[in-house]
Amino acid sequence: MLEVEFNLDYYEINSLNKDFKPAQFIKKERSELAKKMLLNKKLISEIATKTGYSETYLLKNKYKFLR
Repeated sequence: MLEVEFNLDYYEINSLNKDFKPAQFIKKERSELAKKMLLNKKLISEIATKTGYSETYLLKNKYKFLR
């Protein structure tokens, strides 16, 4: 975690750069990884394990990731 790695608390991390939001960054990274794995024809179960999304969510929103 960033807090441990840089010895900063959550609020200090958020105040470093007003445009950087850790939650948005993580969400974007997870989404991009899911898209990349879907395009590479990986198994839904593998994508779910790597990204933290549930298999059901991935199946329902597959085309959302591919746009």
